[in-house]
Amino acid sequence: IFGIGVAATGLALKPMKVWGEFYQSRMRSIESTVRWGMTLCSLLSSIPFIGRFASIGDDLLANSIMLAAEYFKTNDEYLEHQKCNSLFRERNPDSNKQAELCITALLEKDPKNPVVLYLSGWNTFQRAWMGWSSNPELDKANSRNIAESIVDDYPGPPYLLLGWIDLVDGDIESVEQNATLALEVAPKNNTVLPVAASLLRRVGNYAAARPAFEKTIRTNPNPMQWVWFEYAGTLIALQGFVKAKELLRTALTRKEIGTQNT
Repeated sequence: IFGIGVAATGLALKPMKVWGEFYQSRMRSIESTVRWGMTLCSLLSSIPFIGRFASIGDDLLANSIMLAAEYFKTNDEYLEHQKCNSLFRERNPDSNKQAELCITALLEKDPKNPVVLYLSGWNTFQRAWMGWSSNPELDKANSRNIAESIVDDYPGPPYLLLGWIDLVDGDIESVEQNATLALEVAPKNNTVLPVAASLLRRVGNYAAARPAFEKTIRTNPNPMQWVWFEYAGTLIALQGFVKAKELLRTALTRKEIGTQNT
């Protein structure tokens, strides 16, 4: 999302656990974790067999490692957050409940952590969005309150969550406003750029979506596969057919399996 603003994917989780456990005794601070993580990104990308998996989420993994340095007190808390995030991304009623328990445990330790609160907001919204909620309007309202409470502490991603809530509610003007705010406060965040662009595309603001997609590709030449298709769709709407054809050819010839933006 998710987010990614949430950052880590299941692909990132396994290697994170490996180096987190194996090197725990040798790491003395979160800064050490950051250095090891950046090295891991480079190593994974250099191995042919798993390089394609690493390349899908290099920016996500690096971003999530930096989140550990800025928002988490210990490496164990960060890894527990990754576990919660992995449960959320399974996208079924049971994993949603498990994720809620996992997130609640983290918030008991650090109730004001904006990254954990952000995941809580998404997990709450997921119930309403996916049709599992007994009270979807309440869940959407609670998710909105969480996102609004952390817009200053976690620049960028909360506006994406607000944008998705607005999209489900059919509030096109607010979707556009929140996507634009996300780009304004986090103009260099490569986990924010494509999702904000996607929101703008979904409400028909192709002119604003195009530069966000372009910047995404410039800063990360190998994004998730859905980015290529949505960027191409944006260009088709703007009658940029030649470039759109090139993007679609690129997407169809890549080996990695991307996921739909959610």
